[in-house]
Amino acid sequence: MRVEDIAVVGDKAMLAVRDVATNRSWSAQFPLTEGETQAAARFTDAIFGKDNASRGLRDSDPFDLYDRLLKVYADAKPEQLAKLIREDAGLRQYRVLSPAEARWAGPAL
Repeated sequence: MRVEDIAVVGDKAMLAVRDVATNRSWSAQFPLTEGETQAAARFTDAIFGKDNASRGLRDSDPFDLYDRLLKVYADAKPEQLAKLIREDAGLRQYRVLSPAEARWAGPAL
């Protein structure tokens, strides 16, 4: 397993994880302790050792997470993304969309 990316969202850490043996990817989250949450508020994602962490994700801006995920999956092949959509229950609703439509689709806010 390899953590492809990690970011703080409120009092949780959101992870993009990949199994290097199967190339299967998924997202996960885990709660932060109060101390970790305070450190993340002060030091952003640098608490995870990220050298490019200039600021944390803003809870008030859902596009922050969207932009982060775009970076994480920028080099993914279409076949990898198609497999991810097939295997993830939350993403299956998008399998009928063309790639262009899927770029603009998202959960209702």
